[in-house]
Amino acid sequence: HDSYLSASYILSKLKGSEGFADSMSYWTFTDIFEESGTVPNAFHGGFGLINFQGLRKPSFYAYQCLNRLGDEELKSNDADSWITRSKNGVQILFWNYSPPKTSESNQVFYKKDFPAKEIGNANLEIKGLTRGNYQLNVYQVGYQVNDVYTDFLKLGSPQHLKREQVKQLFEKNNGKPIETIVVKIEGNKPFSKTLKLRENDVFMIILEKTK
Repeated sequence: HDSYLSASYILSKLKGSEGFADSMSYWTFTDIFEESGTVPNAFHGGFGLINFQGLRKPSFYAYQCLNRLGDEELKSNDADSWITRSKNGVQILFWNYSPPKTSESNQVFYKKDFPAKEIGNANLEIKGLTRGNYQLNVYQVGYQVNDVYTDFLKLGSPQHLKREQVKQLFEKNNGKPIETIVVKIEGNKPFSKTLKLRENDVFMIILEKTK
């Protein structure tokens, strides 16, 4: 539940439930969970989207990306994506879900650092945008990107986090865009962008027309 893999897992399962479920809930919002008693340490595989100190897990950002989608869904030739639009622009959410192949139990495997392997390029093309200037924001969740648990492991998995460590982890994994630029759409030309994709990466691209 703490791993960076959880973000792509959640999106994959929610996408797969389309047409079969009217709604899907997540259990639970925080690691403060009375049935399990006192929280043993900062990251212990708790169910929450955020941990005891309020640090946001990759699963939190998966739902944040979903919340940023527009009201109208557009066609996409990639099953691992949602493309939407709103009155202000277009929202593109896509991911790779590649569960690790291991014979170890979750309690053993997910206590270790496991880097993501590179897959290749993700090529994005959006047609039909009106002429004008757009602000482009690119968000990412993946290995060492909004991946608070891996950063926690690199601190040595301390039993108790110091205030300075909590601040460091929060600032490193604050969910801000990894890229913000202004792009110009001319005529009937499509918008295109290429991103390097790794296993279990999640990307969200938001194009909003500026005044």
